[in-house]
Amino acid sequence: MIRNRQLTIAPPVMLNFMTTKSKYKILGGFGLLIALNGIAGILTWLVFIKLKTNPFFIENWQDKPTRISMLFVLGLQGVFLLLLMTQCKYLIVYTDKLRFINPLLPFIRKTRDWSDYDYFQTVQEYSRGGYHEAIWLIKNNKLKDRISSFYYTNFTELKAEIKTKNLGELEINQFKQLLCLFGLSIKN
Repeated sequence: MIRNRQLTIAPPVMLNFMTTKSKYKILGGFGLLIALNGIAGILTWLVFIKLKTNPFFIENWQDKPTRISMLFVLGLQGVFLLLLMTQCKYLIVYTDKLRFINPLLPFIRKTRDWSDYDYFQTVQEYSRGGYHEAIWLIKNNKLKDRISSFYYTNFTELKAEIKTKNLGELEINQFKQLLCLFGLSIKN
């Protein structure tokens, strides 16, 4: 005798893996930094060709004008690479955390829980291209992390996914914004 048994299927389990990934703005900050790095690379190559020098030979570092030229060009290249690495992080926004991934060295990652921030505020940052909205993620009245519309095309989508308290817009002048980037307290 065969009995009819009903097969019950359990409802799908909703996992905590909802993500939003950043998308770089090619005609914005990301594209600008890529172009500047390319120009600095070409400049480095041209200077070394013009000087008929190789920075890997110790003899080339003995001549003072050659040394100064090489240090200047290599320093310029380093600054632009550092800007690319620190300002254009690839973002992944999860429901419980935020991950920053270095674009040049993707094994360098920083993950922060939403509880690592007290609140966030939006700031109008100025560049030669005009004003850009930025999200400042704040802990103990100090800027912990920032996300700028200058670098990401899906900035509003990223902003909507932030899971910490929003205190609205912060109005501070450009000089104080710069000081806050270097660790100054936001509210004195």
